[in-house]
Formats: sequence, C-alpha cells, structure tokens
Amino acid sequence: MDAQPELVVQCITDSGADMPPDETLLKLREAWIPRLTDLESDPNPQARAAIGRALGQLKHKGEL
Repeated sequence: MDAQPELVVQCITDSGADMPPDETLLKLREAWIPRLTDLESDPNPQARAAIGRALGQLKHKGEL
C-alpha cells in the first residue's frame, strides 16, 4: 500500500473480485491523504502524484 498505491488500486479494480469493504477503502484513504502534503516524509513529487492518481481512481469508481 505504501510503495505502489496505483498498483494497489489496479489490483482492486481489475481483479474481477468484489470490491473490498468500505472500511478497507477508508483505511487506504486515511493512509494516503496525509502523504499528499507531507513533504518531509514523502519528498518525491512523483510518489505524491501517484497517491493522488490512486485516490482519484478509487473516487472515480465511486468507492469512496
């Protein structure tokens, strides 16, 4: 979840399995949103952009 947020979302959305419970999706959101603005713990802009894209994919799919 921490290293490859877009891969996590791809696995969730493309697996063909039922979506995980809302609780799981909320945990992902709670873990990722702070990383968007925390430049000290996540200084790499590409990593923060990947988090934003992953969050956007989940939201776009109507899961959050």
